[in-house]
Amino acid sequence: MAELSFDCEPCRFDYSEGNLAIGAGDGSILLWANNAPLW
Repeated sequence: MAELSFDCEPCRFDYSEGNLAIGAGDGSILLWANNAPLW
């Protein structure tokens, strides 16, 4: 399994209607995920 490493600190976690966003201190988005089907 690959190891993930980030050079910034996550500062905000938002969850709404199945969408998850994790923001960084500089305003960028580290991770965006949703529960939409893959097909």
